Order: sequence, then structure tokens, then C-alpha cells
Amino acid sequence: MSSESALKGASRVAPDEWVDLYADQLYSYALQVLRDSAAAEDLVQETFLAALRNKDSFQGRSQEKTWLFGILKHKIVDSLRQKKRQPAYEDDRLEESELEALFNDDGSWKIPPSKWNARAEDLYERKQFFDTLTKCLKDLSERLSRVFTMRELEGVSSESICELLGITPNNLWIRMYRARTSIRRCLEEHWFKAGT
Repeated sequence: MSSESALKGASRVAPDEWVDLYADQLYSYALQVLRDSAAAEDLVQETFLAALRNKDSFQGRSQEKTWLFGILKHKIVDSLRQKKRQPAYEDDRLEESELEALFNDDGSWKIPPSKWNARAEDLYERKQFFDTLTKCLKDLSERLSRVFTMRELEGVSSESICELLGITPNNLWIRMYRARTSIRRCLEEHWFKAGT
């Protein structure tokens, strides 16, 4: 039996069970990206409605959960496209004092990043690490969290992020730099120094 026919033959979850099984995961994901609980709730509801309308076209080439997340991701992208373009704010500018605190004059780290003894993929799988990362993302401004999540967790291309958010590549780089630096500090304090 081919893998495609095996997937088509797999038992499906009844649509009336989708909310119980997947709503919390979909909502958590939407909230992490959008940082707006009402918008996250709305998009999850729209996701279930779209899935229900198109359930007969679902061919079983993926798991229903994956299919639902795909629908949600498209809804999020559409939502971001509809938002007005936001002007750059002060928090996007690199402060000279921040650079001086992190780097020597030759550009090397004053205090090098801690050695991470596990592969990032392994850490990501661990619930405690993901909870810590989620906390670190919540501590970021919405603008920094959004670009980091889109680029690093969702794998959206830099060009697409710039287009969706109406920012320049340089502005994206600045936001990613600030987000990575903040997340690094947060993870070192709450994950690596905690000895987990």
C-alpha cells in the first residue's frame, strides 16, 4: 500500500471533535503570533468555519491537525496584510549604549554566549523549554515578537515579512537583532542558568 493511500485510508476525526482536540493549540499559536487574544479567537473560529465548509475537499494527504494549522496560518497572513502599515518607532533603533554593553571595539562579544549543549531542535521539543521561550517572546514588544516568530518559528522569508509588515529589509534586520539579543538574555537567565 502506498503512503498516499495509507494516509487516505487513515481514520479521520469527526468535525464535531475538532474544537475539543485542536482549539487550544490553534489558539495558543495564533495568540503567540498576533499577541491579541480577541484576534486570535476570531481567526481560530474562522479556521474551524473554513475547515467545516471545505471538509469534503480534504484529501487526507496530511493529518487533520496539520491541515487546520495550514488554514490558520493563511488566516494570520491575511489578517497581517489587512492591518495598516505601521511607522517605525523608537524601539526599533539600536541604542549605542546597548552595543557598547555587548561588544568590544573590534566587534567581538564582551561576554560570549553560553554554550548550548543540545541541538536547538531537541530543546524546542521539550515542553519546559518551549514554555520558557514563550515567556521570553511575551516579554518582547509585539513588533519584535511578531518578526521573530514569523522568521524563526514559521520560516517565513525575509522578503515576505517585509511585504506583510510594510518594513524595509534594514528595519527587519534591526528588529531581528533586537529580538534575538533579548531572547538570548532571557533564555540564559531563565533556562540555561536554571540548569535545566
